[in-house]
Amino acid sequence: MLGNKNGFSLVEALIAISMAFFIVIGIAKMLTVFGIYSKGNVEMTCLVNAASSAIEACRGGTPINNYTCNNLNIQLSITTENCNPSTNQCNQIQKICDPSTIPTNQCNKIIVTATYAGKSFSLEDRVCNF
Repeated sequence: MLGNKNGFSLVEALIAISMAFFIVIGIAKMLTVFGIYSKGNVEMTCLVNAASSAIEACRGGTPINNYTCNNLNIQLSITTENCNPSTNQCNQIQKICDPSTIPTNQCNKIIVTATYAGKSFSLEDRVCNF
């Protein structure tokens, strides 16, 4: 008869170490995935903020070409069209973000595209002179 044993056998210790290893690896993988998604969310938030800021700067008559957010240098592209609200017809105009180009009772359609690391976000707004 074997009697009373104290402690773990070698097999039990290896099984416990293997289980702990797989648990730690699983948690590390989850943290990595969460970090990657968080970085993507920060980049998208910065793109939205950059596009919104560019539209507001354009409304003020001072276009901006880049925007810095969380050490990300975001490039901005601004296009403007002159639009007639009654016919919903738009024509490309040359002077981007110049409030004096808006004829009376008409609108300018401002389209801003923010780009960073292969990702882009476009935002459109209308500025009217009534």
